[in-house]
Amino acid sequence: MVTYNKEYENIVLVLDAKCPYAKVITGHPEFNYTSLPHSFVMPYQPDTIKITTIKNLGGFKTLALEHKPLFDKYLNNSEYSARSFVNIYIWSDLFNILWKIIDNNLCVFYEYKNEFNMLISSPKGMHLLKPGGRIENIAEKEIKAFEGAGIKIHKNTDEYIYLAKDIAELKGNRFSSQRAAKNNFIKNNKFIYRPFVISDIDECLNLYSSWAKRKMGTHDSVYHQLIADSFSAHKKAMLDYEELGLTGRVVDIDEKIRAYTFAFEMNTDTYCVVFETADTTIKGLSQFIFSHLAQDIAKEAKYINTMDDSGLANLKKAKLSWHPHRTLTSYIGTV
Repeated sequence: MVTYNKEYENIVLVLDAKCPYAKVITGHPEFNYTSLPHSFVMPYQPDTIKITTIKNLGGFKTLALEHKPLFDKYLNNSEYSARSFVNIYIWSDLFNILWKIIDNNLCVFYEYKNEFNMLISSPKGMHLLKPGGRIENIAEKEIKAFEGAGIKIHKNTDEYIYLAKDIAELKGNRFSSQRAAKNNFIKNNKFIYRPFVISDIDECLNLYSSWAKRKMGTHDSVYHQLIADSFSAHKKAMLDYEELGLTGRVVDIDEKIRAYTFAFEMNTDTYCVVFETADTTIKGLSQFIFSHLAQDIAKEAKYINTMDDSGLANLKKAKLSWHPHRTLTSYIGTV
């Protein structure tokens, strides 16, 4: 097997220690390690015997679930949903995410195809990027420091932040359409709104696949790729939802899951909604599950962050229709 070592600092070739032949095998098979894909490398396996180190990560660590407490220590005061362990970790099956501490700054990078970019920004880690490399998720208060270091800054996208009480109650003319849709759903459906359990994974992912199939015919190729990539993120979040501290809710209709949503506590006054999927053939279901989740969140926090719009006009329109309390702009820097 090819795995990471316990510290996630090296890629190693190992044998299963429980294999009866493991102790008599010497040497190791010929293998082309230079083009080893990220998806080929397994997480650390404790019951193994190391044969050799294939690759040293040069002081970086590859992101793993056990790194959450350290990331939380550095990121828990951030307003940006992109600067959270959850929203980084759930994409780690698609991207090779690497990190290191530089002068007490958490610097997070990702490898994708031939790119090497910075995911969590800090001027301390810029020297590790090649010309043309990107520094993503720069906060507005950091712009001056990056520009002073010669980095070209561009506006990226806005994150949308709502008052949890507004979404929970849907009071006033502003929310008349959402309130009507929610009430229509309640009136015309027999449903159960309940917490997500691990045995719901397959049914939730089947719902996502059905939802994605309907969406594929209505948008451009960028949106199609985002939908395809998101399946992996949804699956990873569900598999590790307890360890990630996610709050999951589903809606059952006729004993089938027709909607699901997940959120987590970003900081003391804000929850982030990581994703929401609802059967679009059922009127008012999406409005119902968002508002009902907000009722749960409002007991614990003041704000809900629904992340950014990925630069998609239709998603931006949908997020604005819920009347955000404010938006939070992030920026991209280019070396």
